[in-house]
Amino acid sequence: LKLFTSALEWQADQLTLRKTVLELLSGTVAAESKLQFRPAQLPLLDAGLILKDINLAQIDSRLRQSSIQGNVQLQAKEHHRIDFQAQLREPRASLNADASFLLNAAGDNGLLQLKRFELQAEQASLVGSGEINFEGKQVFKLQAKMTQFNPAHWWLAPQGKLDGEVNVQGSLAAKVIVKLQLPG
Repeated sequence: LKLFTSALEWQADQLTLRKTVLELLSGTVAAESKLQFRPAQLPLLDAGLILKDINLAQIDSRLRQSSIQGNVQLQAKEHHRIDFQAQLREPRASLNADASFLLNAAGDNGLLQLKRFELQAEQASLVGSGEINFEGKQVFKLQAKMTQFNPAHWWLAPQGKLDGEVNVQGSLAAKVIVKLQLPG
């Protein structure tokens, strides 16, 4: 983190952050957010983030250089649920995603549902959905369809064009169990 600035406004049961800027080593995130506090419930949240020039290779050296731009929206309007939407792009690709995090009754854990994601790069696409439950055995599943998907576009890997459907399910508890199903 190189710099963090924000204008904070507090009024009764509402906290507003305006002109929030996070300058990272790998780009900038600007945000506007509003939290409205409610007795014995999660606060209501409405936040918008604008990403500029995010380079994933600065986060993980196995990834390709990138310059990600786009928007991420977060809302918590229902008890124990946070919704996320992302529309991200870079010169060679785009990602659209819609997800929700459902908190458990205690509010300290929950289920992440990736309702839909669509990753596009030139003629290639990866479209799917999935979920992971962070409680208990940490069960997860992912369903996706690849069309002319080239792994080398995203990370340091050999060139290729993959077509097919992927169904992965498993558990992350003490011992990792993964079942991968590829069509014959």
